[in-house]
Amino acid sequence: MNNPPLPKYFQVQELLREQIAGLPEGEIIPSEAELCKLYGASRITVRKAIEGLVQQGFLVRIQGKGTFVTRPKISEKPRERFVSQITGFYGDMTSRGFEVGTRVLEQEIIHPDTNLRDKLNLEPTDKVIKIVRLRFVNHQPHHIVNTFLPNKYFAGVENVDLNQGSLYALLREKYKAELAKARFIVEASSCNELEAELLNYPLSAPILVVFSQVFDPSGIPIIYGFSRLRADQSQMEFEVITPLVVKQNSDAGYSS
Repeated sequence: MNNPPLPKYFQVQELLREQIAGLPEGEIIPSEAELCKLYGASRITVRKAIEGLVQQGFLVRIQGKGTFVTRPKISEKPRERFVSQITGFYGDMTSRGFEVGTRVLEQEIIHPDTNLRDKLNLEPTDKVIKIVRLRFVNHQPHHIVNTFLPNKYFAGVENVDLNQGSLYALLREKYKAELAKARFIVEASSCNELEAELLNYPLSAPILVVFSQVFDPSGIPIIYGFSRLRADQSQMEFEVITPLVVKQNSDAGYSS
């Protein structure tokens, strides 16, 4: 018995997948009209094929600019690690088998503005260590992270080589920091010129912005930062845990 022919859109999708496999990330693909001529297909068929590759993470659409080559997303799962320990990006990714690289862009002591003082509960005279890093996953640029540490807790970090290893591990091991709780805010933004160059990502393409605060056991904020991630490579997964409610039985024992 002969197998039924594959749908036309699927045939076009697979041909297009092969075509873009050899293209660099960020390369714009031909227009729908050009692809229609190339594959002898209708616009509806070509559009459906493109949409399939967008959903699979091989293409990204940018309104008013076109459709660009990208790569399947890397799953970013910060919350799952916070049930037992805050490991940070490096610890999370390496534990899942990814190779993580770092290029330090800035590392200096600064006078914080009012907003930063509020985030870290600082006095007007307090100083902050500012660290800006470009992070790579499997040799591909993934995000830019800005981290701010109170100098009164972490003096000397501005002189440490942070191109290797985990910042959070350094803070735990050398400074005995207790990272007890973290808070996140996630926003959508777009890629600026500098980020486009550093991340090898189209200008104005979607960026995922993740703001974070880390607190010690007494509730004092000891780390503040924000990461700007390529939206085509990143997903955020949040795990919500509901506390078990135990009610006292009027007779004896407990019920749940």
